[in-house]
Amino acid sequence: TFTSKDLDDYDASRMKREHIAQVRSYVNVRPLGEPGRRWLRTVAENAAQTKHLLPDIINVMVEELYHHRYELPAFRALDEMAASAREVVHEAHFERISGSLTASARKKIDDLLTIAPGQTHSGWQALKREPKRPGNKEVRFYLQHIDRLQKLGEMIPALDVPVPKLKYFRAMARALDAGDLAELKPAKRYALAAIFIRSQHGKTLDDAADLFIRLMQNLENTA
Repeated sequence: TFTSKDLDDYDASRMKREHIAQVRSYVNVRPLGEPGRRWLRTVAENAAQTKHLLPDIINVMVEELYHHRYELPAFRALDEMAASAREVVHEAHFERISGSLTASARKKIDDLLTIAPGQTHSGWQALKREPKRPGNKEVRFYLQHIDRLQKLGEMIPALDVPVPKLKYFRAMARALDAGDLAELKPAKRYALAAIFIRSQHGKTLDDAADLFIRLMQNLENTA
């Protein structure tokens, strides 16, 4: 029988290293090593360009490791590498989008995060407005809402972001209130706000068409 001391001795022995080398040769795998880790970080960053869930990024990494006959590292190492790659990719998007905004556009975004005197909610919260029951008053107010978004949207340049990532950033921005957004790093704050403004403008145009159709249906029913 083996004792814990026997196992400790084996772990420190030359025989263990020889056995590991023989097993690797038999199953045709190689240790990852530092060059392999650099390559794997590149794989993770490429995957993170379109994927944002860590399990999805890790799956790509595991597939590439298997394809290139590398020995799988500890899961913790894969998890940390995937999280780091995602952060690198996201920060690059945020910096690029934020850097494309003018000082005037940044000032407008900052203004959205404050509550003006006499108002009960911030301009950021107003951006999330959803259409209510169709009626003359609601249509008039919603057209004003569209006009406000149109003016804001004109200050935001076209966004060169993969669609899956764009949807993820949009959902992230919608989930944040003005206080949460104001606490983010400037690049992330301006980028998320810019993405949400552009996407929300497109959504309001769709909602306006739906509102008009419902209004016409109500008029037809009344007639």
